Amino acid sequence: TKFTADGDLEAPPGDDDDMAIGAALAIDAGLVSVTPALEVKHLNRNDEQLGKKIHLGVELGLPLVDIRAGFYQGYYTLGAGLSLGLLRVDAATYGVEMGEYPGQLEDRRYVVQLTLELGFDMGFGFLGEGDGGSGRGSVWGGKRLKQRR
Repeated sequence: TKFTADGDLEAPPGDDDDMAIGAALAIDAGLVSVTPALEVKHLNRNDEQLGKKIHLGVELGLPLVDIRAGFYQGYYTLGAGLSLGLLRVDAATYGVEMGEYPGQLEDRRYVVQLTLELGFDMGFGFLGEGDGGSGRGSVWGGKRLKQRR
């Protein structure tokens, strides 16, 4: 997206297009699930190093806890999620490459997220208790992305 200035005002910076491709495979084995994923971003940018474009990771899903690990822009990522009924707590750390190529200048970041999951399902039950829900306390039928189809 490109913006133009109006009158004496300065135009805001543009927002370049971003082409990406990715894939994930959900492997469900009863109480445990494993989801590996791979993504390549900025396919239309030739000025960016390949190592900054590749993102990969894996999630190990257990009944109450999800454990995540991977690589983002050449640096490790770690995360965990804890499901406490209506409340979900997620924490993660990841590194962002501030230089031109992977391994040059890392900016380590930390994130904590609290989510309160409330809603109505299509069976008009509250918090997933109706005919259309799974009874797990979420309008979407579960805590993990693979269950939100």
